[in-house]
Amino acid sequence: MNSTFQVDFLGIGPSKAGTTWLGHMLAAHPEICLAEPKEVHFFNDFISHNKLYDAPHYPLGLKWYAKHFAHCRGQKIKGEVTPRYLIDPVVPKRIHAHNPQVKLIVCLRSPYKRIISHYHSAKDYHQSVTGTISEVIRELPEFIDACRYHQNVSRFLPYYSLDSFFFVDMEEVRSNPKSLLQQLYTFLDVDPTFVPSGLREKSNPARRTKNVRFRKWSGKVHRILVVMGLSPLVQFLKQLGVGKMLNRLNSQPLKKAELNKADRAYIKARIDEDVQAFGRLIGKDFSHWLREE
Repeated sequence: MNSTFQVDFLGIGPSKAGTTWLGHMLAAHPEICLAEPKEVHFFNDFISHNKLYDAPHYPLGLKWYAKHFAHCRGQKIKGEVTPRYLIDPVVPKRIHAHNPQVKLIVCLRSPYKRIISHYHSAKDYHQSVTGTISEVIRELPEFIDACRYHQNVSRFLPYYSLDSFFFVDMEEVRSNPKSLLQQLYTFLDVDPTFVPSGLREKSNPARRTKNVRFRKWSGKVHRILVVMGLSPLVQFLKQLGVGKMLNRLNSQPLKKAELNKADRAYIKARIDEDVQAFGRLIGKDFSHWLREE
């Protein structure tokens, strides 16, 4: 791929593991320009594990990709956060062709908690699945596959060393977000002393969409404006809080589902070895993930 346009970093996922918080913290830094929207879905072909885009974005080329950064003015680095990048097998080679020196950010979260959040996102926000959480995790492999950090990260290792990765652990986000952000900003080679507002605010809490058609329509308008080169206008509207207001008006709180003992055993049997292998890979013990109740 012609690398006349390059991004400096990519948040690659997985979904429902803190990528929204990550996007907010990156966008807040004055030396960082985050894509508009934060999820560009350029390098991936998957919408989900079992569905491809009807019209993938990658063939549209760098000119289309660059439009999502038209609002960038003088910042030191730029990048985006698309959670699907971690799970799609075609992505690592494409990213390496784009920029062999790009920095990769992976979010980490307890598999049980991530799966519950993923379920509500699919069932209540996107309304793309039906059924109980017990049924969904058995019928749709992606809910568990996205928690296979060792398998997913390993696809990148033929192209990138572990030094190219920064791992954002949700437990550290909750316990010591300031220290974690200092490390992240240092990794990205921007001012590590900057402290954004909303450091401890919960990002993207689970809510049920009232009108899915309106949500999809507003998302489509957002994309059209960006492709027209109007990402500065989109940024201005975002600063006014228009998007948050529309999302709040078009959604309502919900009661979260729970995993029963059989569900937990089903998940554990399928990711236990991966959790152990991932811990060995990055030198950190994650065995407590599978002991959580």
